[in-house]
Amino acid sequence: MQSCPCLESCVLHGNRISDVAKLAKSAATSLRVLDLSDNEIISWESVSTLKTARYLENLNLSDNRLRSISTNSCEEGDWKSLSTLSLSRNPLETWKSVEALAFLPSLVSLRICGAGIGSSISDDCFRQGKRCVRD
Repeated sequence: MQSCPCLESCVLHGNRISDVAKLAKSAATSLRVLDLSDNEIISWESVSTLKTARYLENLNLSDNRLRSISTNSCEEGDWKSLSTLSLSRNPLETWKSVEALAFLPSLVSLRICGAGIGSSISDDCFRQGKRCVRD
C-alpha cells in the first residue's frame, strides 16, 4: 500500500492476516476504508496500531478472532476519524470489550452481530449516543 499514497479504500478480506501493525504506516496516509474481515487477527494491540490513521473512517474487523478490546494505550486524538466499526462474529467474551469502545470520539455505528456475548446490552453504549447493532 505504500506504493499507492492516494489509496482511500482497501479490502483485504480473507488473507490470513494476523498482524495489523505492518499496515499501520500505510494506512496513516490517506486510507478511509479498511476491510480486514475474515482474517486471523487475535490481538486488539495489533489493531490499535491503526489508531493514528488520521483519515480512517470505516474499519471492518468482522470474522476474526478478537476476544477482548483494550483501550490502555489510547490517547486523545487517536482514532479521531473512525465513525464505523464492525466486530461481528468475533468471539468477544464480555460486554466490557464493547463498552471499552466509548473512547472512540467519532464512532456513530458499531456492528457486533453474532459476537456471542450474551443477550443483554449495556445502556452505557446508548448513553454515549452511539448506534449499536447486534443480533
